[in-house]
Amino acid sequence: MTEEEKRLQDHIKELEETISDYQKRDKKVKSLFNNFLLFLFKIFIGKGLKEAFYKLFSDLKEKKNITTETLSELAAAIVWRFSRIGLLSLVVVGTPIVFAILQYWLLSNQNKLIEQQNTRIEQQTYLQEASRRGALVFLMGNIFDEVNNELREDYNKDGIRNLSPQLIGRIIALSNSLKPYKFLDGDNLTDKEYSLERGQLLITLVNSEIDTSSLDAIYENADFSYSYLKGVDLEAKYLKGINFSNSILAEAILQKANLSLSDLESTNLINSKLSNANLEEAYMVKSNLKNSSLLYANLSKTNLYGANLDSSNAMYTNFRFASIERVSLIDANFIRTDLYSSFLYNTDFSCTALKYANLNRVWINKGTKLDLNILQGYEVKFIETSPLSEDSIFMLIKN
Repeated sequence: MTEEEKRLQDHIKELEETISDYQKRDKKVKSLFNNFLLFLFKIFIGKGLKEAFYKLFSDLKEKKNITTETLSELAAAIVWRFSRIGLLSLVVVGTPIVFAILQYWLLSNQNKLIEQQNTRIEQQTYLQEASRRGALVFLMGNIFDEVNNELREDYNKDGIRNLSPQLIGRIIALSNSLKPYKFLDGDNLTDKEYSLERGQLLITLVNSEIDTSSLDAIYENADFSYSYLKGVDLEAKYLKGINFSNSILAEAILQKANLSLSDLESTNLINSKLSNANLEEAYMVKSNLKNSSLLYANLSKTNLYGANLDSSNAMYTNFRFASIERVSLIDANFIRTDLYSSFLYNTDFSCTALKYANLNRVWINKGTKLDLNILQGYEVKFIETSPLSEDSIFMLIKN
């Protein structure tokens, strides 16, 4: 049992003891409430009123004349009863409210403790699942040793830092075995499942100076989706054709990296540094590039459908022939950006800096929003009506 699991078990035991204490308090409150109501009932009826009626009925039973004393005692008891009925009614009405509030407070605290207990149990479950991956981590260490041996001994005797097909196959199999899971980020579990080990595997591979032919073979079939690579340094690394879909690459350093033909669908690239990176023909549907730096990057023929580029810096970026459909571009910097022949369907550029951008031969539709000042010097040419959406398609032609 790991230290983290032991700590969680101790915390769960403490929570169970605290919940048991609250349940005992709840029983005591209910018992006290019932006794208090019985006490109020006795006071409300009153001993004096009871004795006055008893004396009256005794005189009637014995066929005596009802004395003035008997009547006065009965009248005094009735007056005394009704003189305090207002106060007693207030107490009777207010007491259940007070006890209800107290019981609600106890139940609320008890529910909070139960929720904490359930959270800790869930965390413990995921930690136990993570500990089962120890065997795979051990296997990954063995594979790293073999990678070092083959590179050091030049297994193919060709002077190239490549890997044998057998070892490449083992690396691919390992990447597919390292399944994503939730893990503790601080004191909380991550919202989604990610694989830390896939990230570690990739970092080791790209830093081993392996020949691109071997990396191509690995990236073609290996699975690096859902990798957790927040803030990693992958500057100028060869990542062509890699599957990074649904991964965390927020704050990553990817300057001059080769990510052409890569799968970056739904990938978190918030605050990432992609200046001078090669993203040609990358699949970036619904990727999050908010506040990222794309200065001088190559995104030609890239599919950015539904992506988020809010507050991104894309000055001098190449978007030629790219699909920029339904993209969020609030406060994005597209000054001197090359958008030649790109598809800008249903994208709002009204809050985007487009000064000196190349819009020649870009494709737009009625859902495209562009500042009229930007359109000066361009002819809007009608192309066709889409047979699927019945939307009109236009092209901007530079005069």
